[in-house]
Amino acid sequence: MNIIETFQNRIGMTVATFVAVAVGVFTQVAYQNVTVPTLISFFETMMGESNKDVILITWGANLLSAAFLGIVGWLWIREAIKGDYWNDSNEVIARVTSAATGLACIVYAAVFAEYIFTSLLGIVIAVAIGMFLLMSSNKK
Repeated sequence: MNIIETFQNRIGMTVATFVAVAVGVFTQVAYQNVTVPTLISFFETMMGESNKDVILITWGANLLSAAFLGIVGWLWIREAIKGDYWNDSNEVIARVTSAATGLACIVYAAVFAEYIFTSLLGIVIAVAIGMFLLMSSNKK
């Protein structure tokens, strides 16, 4: 089984992939039920007494999942492009397996990015405005 051999020869990346996917599945189940689609709804939620922490934890968990899966996917694709295949019995299968795993991680990361830029767009806009104001105040 050359495909399994690819994962056995890259234990660190395999474990990181399993952890990233587990974090992603947990985030998808536990933290994708809140929506803040507009800036007004973000401010209303922040000024109200309920769901402040839930919204920020939801945003953070989805950002973490997207970043973690994106990094792991990039590492697998980098391994497919310029990896060390001395321990693999078939270099082509190892490259294809690495590339497919990397692509799958990046596609799964896109699920979280899509959630952030649709359901949590109000937070994204508030952060962008805050960053713009912070950067413009430092230039003076």
